[in-house]
Amino acid sequence: MVIRKIFYLNSHLFRGTLPAFFYRKLQYNDNDRCNRICDYILSENYDILLLSEIWSSSMKLKIMMKLIHAYPYHYIPPRNCKWYKVGPEQIILSKEIIEECRYENLNNLSSWDQFSVKKICSCVSGNYFICTTHFDTGYTSENLDQLREYITKYSGERKVILCGDLNIAESNDNTTLTGAYNNMTNVFDIIGMRDSFRILNTSITNFPYYTVNEETNTVANYFSNGGTNKTRLDYFFTRGIIQASGEVIILPLSDHYGISLTIQ
Repeated sequence: MVIRKIFYLNSHLFRGTLPAFFYRKLQYNDNDRCNRICDYILSENYDILLLSEIWSSSMKLKIMMKLIHAYPYHYIPPRNCKWYKVGPEQIILSKEIIEECRYENLNNLSSWDQFSVKKICSCVSGNYFICTTHFDTGYTSENLDQLREYITKYSGERKVILCGDLNIAESNDNTTLTGAYNNMTNVFDIIGMRDSFRILNTSITNFPYYTVNEETNTVANYFSNGGTNKTRLDYFFTRGIIQASGEVIILPLSDHYGISLTIQ
């Protein structure tokens, strides 16, 4: 299979979970947003979909059934956790066969993330190693080291596509890179991986690629209680790939904007 176009979205769908039953603020038109996410995907021509924060089995099933004719191959990691934890949250959907699907639980989660199941998930399609994750909200360098070791162990000599909500802000002022972002790029550089969007456009001032924008995204504004924060938390990192284009999908499908990568 030759992969041309990949889509990632942190979906923020909590409907059907125990926490959302007791704390309704975790939801924001989840059924409607789920439908709109699927409609948007079907309007495009993505080869691989990587979705996170789909916390309940019912929401995963709904998405799978809506997309099954276009994306018949999928991987959902096993729950494999204590009863009181929510998750797993990820799903990988593909037009073509995916193989060598596996996962690894993220270690040392903090705060409320301790009550969830966050994983590194991956699959192989042809000569591509495709990986996704959703880092701890209180980012630690241990997450980065674990991810680097995982990719090194399982990717082999394949081309690598990593995407996910890494909860690492690129810049706080749209001018200067954060120390956490610099650390992240240094860690990935060890295994030959680079920030795909920054390969395409190096200027963070002219191309901020905000994936969270509480001013313009009504869903993000709701969950932030009227906040005004703008930042980039969602990334593609690649190895052995020639990027044709990268795009932030400016649609209020979630509190994060989706991101897509087109490769040559």
